[in-house]
Parts: sequence; C-alpha cells; structure tokens
Amino acid sequence: MDLIHPERHGPQKCVPDREREEHIGVEDDAERCGDRRSGEFVLDRRRFLLRRVYFPDPPTAEWFIVDLLPHHDMAGVALSELREGLVATLWLDRWDRERLREMAETYGTKATLSLVEDALHETEASAA
Repeated sequence: MDLIHPERHGPQKCVPDREREEHIGVEDDAERCGDRRSGEFVLDRRRFLLRRVYFPDPPTAEWFIVDLLPHHDMAGVALSELREGLVATLWLDRWDRERLREMAETYGTKATLSLVEDALHETEASAA
C-alpha cells in the first residue's frame, strides 16, 4: 500500500480482528478500519498524533523547515530558537533561499511566510 498516496488504491476494506485490536489497545471502529487519516490515535496505551498535510513530492529540506515552524510547540522548541537557527543556517548558505521562499509561500501560513521572509531579508548580505 502506498501510504503517501492512499487515493491510488481506492477505498480500503476492513475486517476487524477484535481480539488483536483489544490486545494492542485500538479504541474505536474508525481507528480499526482506517477511516480517519488525521487525529490522535491510541495504540498499546501510547498516543500518536497523525496529521494529513500537503507537501511536495519529494519533500525538500526547505519544506520541512516551513512545516516545523508552526508546529514548534509539538517539537518542544521555542519559535524564537527555531528562528535563530534558521538565520544562522541561512548565513551559512545551508538552504536554497528561493526554494525556502517558495515553500513558505505555497505551504506556509501567513505568519510562517512572514518569519521566513524576515529571516531571508536579515541574511541577504550572505546571498550576494
């Protein structure tokens, strides 16, 4: 099964195995049958948060930056710390500046685009 493009395989059929699912801790029919593609899931008493997101194929390093910025709290990192790291690595020419701008414009929120644009502007001297 193609996890990145599930629509290529049509609707998924599900035959629940109740005994196995009770053992690993699956809590409801939607989780059993894969009806939900986003949300919080509990398996074996562990919680997992799955997000269905729009991304380029293949995902680029710059896309991962744009995706991380609005979700910094999930990663346990302050946004200010990520911004500092982004500026520092832009000074080192670690990222493709145009691709980063494009990823922020295409996949980011307005706040993410603003943060990326500010970081790019701050480091323009290194690009020249």
